[in-house]
Amino acid sequence: MKTRLVQWLMMGLLAWLAAGQAQAEEAAAYRVDVVVFLHLAGESDQRYTPEISDFGEYLDPAANARAAAWIRPDDPGGISSEEQARLDALATLDQLRALENADRSASGRFRGGPAFPTTWLGLDSMATDMASAWQRLEASPRHEPLVWRSWYQSLDQGGAGRWMRLRGGRLLDLDWLEQETADPRYLEDHVPGPYPFLLPRSRHQLDGVLRLRQRQFMHADLDLVWQDPVEAQPSPLDGDWFSSRGYEVHPLQQSRSIRPGRIEYFDSSWLGVLIRIQELESQNPSSEADRP
Repeated sequence: MKTRLVQWLMMGLLAWLAAGQAQAEEAAAYRVDVVVFLHLAGESDQRYTPEISDFGEYLDPAANARAAAWIRPDDPGGISSEEQARLDALATLDQLRALENADRSASGRFRGGPAFPTTWLGLDSMATDMASAWQRLEASPRHEPLVWRSWYQSLDQGGAGRWMRLRGGRLLDLDWLEQETADPRYLEDHVPGPYPFLLPRSRHQLDGVLRLRQRQFMHADLDLVWQDPVEAQPSPLDGDWFSSRGYEVHPLQQSRSIRPGRIEYFDSSWLGVLIRIQELESQNPSSEADRP
């Protein structure tokens, strides 16, 4: 009887340890850097569509950065240095508490501060090797760099991150009745809409989204379009001898596994994409001390 009880206790302990380890591995933080460029000598396999592609519902790291940096007009100086120091100290204490609590560190929301990065927020610069790649593309007579985005994000084991918008090139359309999408955390301190720091919803020549997924391996899902307006023209094939206005669209839809720590290349005959994913160091300081 005692032997069976001991076995049950051991099994329960192993299950608890496995669950704790799985939970600790669920949430990881990554830095994402993306560069989209054009093949100047490429031939687009474009197709006609009557409607413009609209990705305005998805989060844009650049819009998040603009919303986070906005200062109310009635407070041009922003908060005082003393208040900012107090907020920074509180943030530091909060992150230290999170580091002391493994469960909170693994499952809690990334809040920014010295321990965790602020997620989904556009960064001011690219990673060094991605900046070098951008410079090489600028110097190349065969390529034209279009847009870059960098941000931090969390990613759960067995889960998928948010679709993040990538847009650039010529502005094709503005919807003045809708505003671009921003992370709700930047709207909490403001009176509900309209938000003066957000721009009208826009559609661009290059537009689309990127998402990361974590299964056994990490995957990147890309859905990009390069679109050019086509003016209305007379057409003998149309009943009214008129072909309506539309868009010639070159799509780039790819999904495959990628490896963190290196630059991955996605390619089509018209567009190219460089993606670099870098996992941040462990949130648990004890893991550093345990290393040989």
